[in-house]
Amino acid sequence: YAMADREDDLKIGVKSSAILFGRYDRLIIGILQALVIALLWWVGELTARGNLYNIGLIIGVGVFAYQHRLLQTQKKLHYLRAFLNNNLFGLVLFAALFLDYRIYPLE
Repeated sequence: YAMADREDDLKIGVKSSAILFGRYDRLIIGILQALVIALLWWVGELTARGNLYNIGLIIGVGVFAYQHRLLQTQKKLHYLRAFLNNNLFGLVLFAALFLDYRIYPLE
């Protein structure tokens, strides 16, 4: 979201993450998203989650890829859409985890 307000932040002197990361903002976002996926996969392995959880992670990767496609346009509206699209990522992971627990409950 900070990427949409970068110009305003510069005018008023706010030190946002978009200003901090500068031209590397999309790269840093990609690295952080990859880290999130890797950590969620690791937690899934530690808790013995099943295939539905892993399918949810794969769909989550697709959601993140869509966000990066939006960011490439470098339009404020697309920055906001990518930010709001994180709700979809959360929904996908919640649904995958919920279904996985319903089919493969912990013993």
